[in-house]
Amino acid sequence: MREHGAVSQPVAVIVAFARDYPGGGFTIDDEPGSTLTLLLVVRNELEACDPTQIPQLDEFIPQAYRVR
Repeated sequence: MREHGAVSQPVAVIVAFARDYPGGGFTIDDEPGSTLTLLLVVRNELEACDPTQIPQLDEFIPQAYRVR
């Protein structure tokens, strides 16, 4: 069983990053990334892990990119 807050703490960091750097870009393993791609990947992972955290991310994801 995972520890309480195990998911919410990292999600809070990602939400803070999205709030502070909405158009941010970065590189991971020589691949370009952006705040939007980070949010989409994390959102996808949360669907199986902890869907209760998704609304926090959706606030920063444009409607056109949200999965329904």
